[in-house]
Amino acid sequence: MSLEPSPSRKELIVTTINPSNWGDIWNFSIKLKNEAGAVRSVIDTLVQHNVNILVYESLTEYANDDVSTHNLFVIADLGNYSNIYDGTTDTRNHVGKPNIRPNYLISEIISNSYDFIRMTEGSNRWGISAQRLNYFYSIKRDREKIVFNDFNLLSGKLRIPKTEIIDNFYDGVYAKTPACYITSDTEEKYINIRFLSDDRIYVLLEISHREEIGAISELMGIIASDQFAMNIESSYSRIFNMSEESIWYAMLELPLGFEKSDFARFLTAIDKSKYIKDYFSIRDTLNSPFDAEQVALGLNLENYRTSSTIRTEAKANERRENPPTSNQEVSTSFDTDAEYDSKLTNVVFAALPYRDKTSTMYSRFWKRMVEKHGIKCVAANELSVANPDGDEDIFRTIKRYIANCQFLIADVTHANANVFLELGYAMALKKPYILICDEDEFESLPFDIKAFDCLKYRSYDLGEFEKHLDSKVRAKLTGIDQIIS
Repeated sequence: MSLEPSPSRKELIVTTINPSNWGDIWNFSIKLKNEAGAVRSVIDTLVQHNVNILVYESLTEYANDDVSTHNLFVIADLGNYSNIYDGTTDTRNHVGKPNIRPNYLISEIISNSYDFIRMTEGSNRWGISAQRLNYFYSIKRDREKIVFNDFNLLSGKLRIPKTEIIDNFYDGVYAKTPACYITSDTEEKYINIRFLSDDRIYVLLEISHREEIGAISELMGIIASDQFAMNIESSYSRIFNMSEESIWYAMLELPLGFEKSDFARFLTAIDKSKYIKDYFSIRDTLNSPFDAEQVALGLNLENYRTSSTIRTEAKANERRENPPTSNQEVSTSFDTDAEYDSKLTNVVFAALPYRDKTSTMYSRFWKRMVEKHGIKCVAANELSVANPDGDEDIFRTIKRYIANCQFLIADVTHANANVFLELGYAMALKKPYILICDEDEFESLPFDIKAFDCLKYRSYDLGEFEKHLDSKVRAKLTGIDQIIS
């Protein structure tokens, strides 16, 4: 194995801050020594130059040579910034952006914070960068999706032109859709899209650890040790239960030559950490020649659990700890007999009309496609086999499967009443779902069903359908929803 500098240090910041309400929005990222007065020296310089600070965050990230690094992240409006060196924001370029670039401001930050700014690793360059923010989004999601991973971002509804991203971040020569890793601040004022490399393996870990001094240090020590020598592309820690538990997310870039046996030894080392409270989990992988999930499951580790099991158990605990009020019971009364069943948490429920064409599509195509992700796909007509409780009525069994499944895939071809009932039940429980339909039958669907996002298929040309369905399944399994519109 060999550890080389990562080729993937390419980032794009997207924010909710609309420049039409301000002047000229920029992001400054600065690496400082973790010493008293370091952050203030930078902030004072910005304020002295009439820079309007809109977002300010700082995080002590890691230690190197016994000196902690403090990462300062600022989103600022330079609408009132001007001087004889950089000019003003009054003059515009050919795309309507101000001609100004804050070169003098950066030199002032370096001058005033000379004793605090760290050099970037492996070079003599100052650890400071600035970029104008050109793209913005408006939809916010709930806090559970603050930190997440999306390896198919650009195949969705992202309004940032794909060609522009390839030109700016891949020198115009990228053969396929770039892979991305996304992080966000707590209130989702911005998201950071980091573009990843084709020739590296990436693993996103989620670790429940004790809220104690030394927990993160031990875990990061294992990751960066000579034995494994991984790069930590990004990490984020969130307190789950005050003074009891934190959830740590770490995007790891594996060294060149990292093999299945190396990964097994790494997981075993993480499993032995005394700071793990409840579990650790692989949220996703990219470019891996081996199935990381199967490696973990094959080791029978004490603390390892699949991410799907974690999410389902969390939802069940929430239902137990926060029972519905009387008003809520009216709107969800038909869920009261759908008890939590841990055996069904690794299931995708399939709702479909049982006709020759749709049944064949299910059994020979999309059932297999779903199950290649390591999750079982079950339809109602299979429950007599899948469910040993023969004395239970069929709809109660269906409800139990839907209530506990990861998500539902509904083939709405032929506008089948049973499919609509199962889909409606899933919607009432706020279960994630994917709709598919035979393209030739789509126009005959009820108007309200046609209003939903529906993936169409043609039985004689399934290539595009397979690609898009695979993308949607991966997104559901990793808990991702598109947040940019």
